[in-house]
Amino acid sequence: MKNLIFKSVSALVFMLIYIPAVFSQGNFYYFKNANMNIPLPANWVASEHILLLLMPRNEELQLKIELVPEVSLKDEVLNTINEFKNLYPDDTTYVLNDFVVNKLIIKEISKVINGEKLNYFIISTPDNQIVKIHYIAPKDIALKYNGDIQKIIKNLKLKG
Repeated sequence: MKNLIFKSVSALVFMLIYIPAVFSQGNFYYFKNANMNIPLPANWVASEHILLLLMPRNEELQLKIELVPEVSLKDEVLNTINEFKNLYPDDTTYVLNDFVVNKLIIKEISKVINGEKLNYFIISTPDNQIVKIHYIAPKDIALKYNGDIQKIIKNLKLKG
């Protein structure tokens, strides 16, 4: 029994040490729910709980990635804009950018208010799945990791 517990603990410790190292080598993380490969910068790790989280090792920022079921791109953009309005009813300004990356249609909605940056990337895949990648962070932290975030978004790929 003690041997089984020792092996289980050893395996857990190995996974905790080894898996972040593998992810940190600039590899892609396969987000199974959307059949999408998401690039991981060398200093970032992935954690999958209820949704996928990507974060720098020091965890100053967390990118939340989720598959949004049964909604169109247009509807999810409107939902996100309404979310901004609910969070900040006195300031309804935001920036909306459109671009395409590897056949993925991306709508970026961002806002800076009260020293925080809100950034949402709403992605439509060729098979009409909607993936949302978003974060809310202090403006200086968002600026610090902006290059990494742009590399992640610009290198998204569907698997296969």
